[in-house]
Amino acid sequence: MKNKIIPILIAIAILAVGLFIVKSINPKKQEQPKQKPAPVVKVLELKSQEIPIIYTANATLQAKTSATLKPQVNGRVIKLFVEEGQYVKAGQPLAMIQPEKEQYQVESQISVIEQLRANYLNKKAIYERRKQLFEKELIAKEEVDNAKTDMEIALNQLRSAEATLKEYQRQKNETVIKAPFDGILDKRFISIGDYVDSQTQMFYI
Repeated sequence: MKNKIIPILIAIAILAVGLFIVKSINPKKQEQPKQKPAPVVKVLELKSQEIPIIYTANATLQAKTSATLKPQVNGRVIKLFVEEGQYVKAGQPLAMIQPEKEQYQVESQISVIEQLRANYLNKKAIYERRKQLFEKELIAKEEVDNAKTDMEIALNQLRSAEATLKEYQRQKNETVIKAPFDGILDKRFISIGDYVDSQTQMFYI
């Protein structure tokens, strides 16, 4: 009995070894991964459109028009109408220079003109009378010519004085410093009480 069991056990052992070798030679095939479903593709219609482009950079801005203002007359600053950084319009008053000298010149010249106008009217009246006398042959032509010359001299003196008055009035107007164009008052170089002349920088616009 014992002799029969041994061969059976040997046969079982050999069979087990054989199965192990077969499994080692033919490994189990790996399972194929499951395929993912195909993605859904959305079709868009192409359209042209403007795309805003924003560019940022450092820059220095330069005004198209700028000016350093200097007075045309001499004198002391008595009024200031604006401050730095203020926006001003063309013709706007910025400062005033004491106008006493220019005012005196204007008033004096007006008096001179009144005298010259009276003199011209007198010379003109004399000329008209002598012209009438000459037409009546009561005086010589020379007297008429002399009267006409006197009248013309008086007229020229009057016109010259009127031109001088316009210049004095212009100088008086120059005592008010005005903005030449619209812009920002960037710099103010003077203060009330300062004495200025034609070389003094007053404002920069």
